[in-house]
Amino acid sequence: MKFFYKEQKGFTLIELLVVISIIALLSSVVMSSTVAARKKSRDTKRISELQALQVALELYRDDTGHYPNNGASGTFAGCWKGTANWIPDGTNYDWSTGYISEQPQDPADICCWPWGNCGTAGTPGTYEYWSNGLHYLLAARLEDTGNINRSEVTGIIDPRDGALYSSNDPLGKYVFVLTQ
Repeated sequence: MKFFYKEQKGFTLIELLVVISIIALLSSVVMSSTVAARKKSRDTKRISELQALQVALELYRDDTGHYPNNGASGTFAGCWKGTANWIPDGTNYDWSTGYISEQPQDPADICCWPWGNCGTAGTPGTYEYWSNGLHYLLAARLEDTGNINRSEVTGIIDPRDGALYSSNDPLGKYVFVLTQ
């Protein structure tokens, strides 16, 4: 008597589930590190753009004797791509021509003020500018709440009231601030 066994080809269900689980685990690790790298990249861009804007402000002050302002010591925000020049000097929004190629916009582009209004720490949004003509403040909320450039670590004094910027709002400590 002869027995014939059919030779099985392929994988068992258990083997397939193990492979799928390993692939899912590896992809989640890669995705989490990619998200963190993107946050750090956007924060680096924020810091770099505000430092470039700071240079433009200083050059403008050297030429005119004052920082751009609208005469009312107002606070302005660079919201939404397409509002190219958002910092006025009086009614002149084009003062920055010749000092910087364009006034920067936050890479997240969701119009969330650095000091609050839109939720939790690490929520990015827009740049803030305040000036009374003699002093200015530039700010942007950082997504990486462990960034060493945030105001909680640097101890920046807010020229509007002389207090630590990080104490003005619970979320202010997550902000990168430049003042003069």
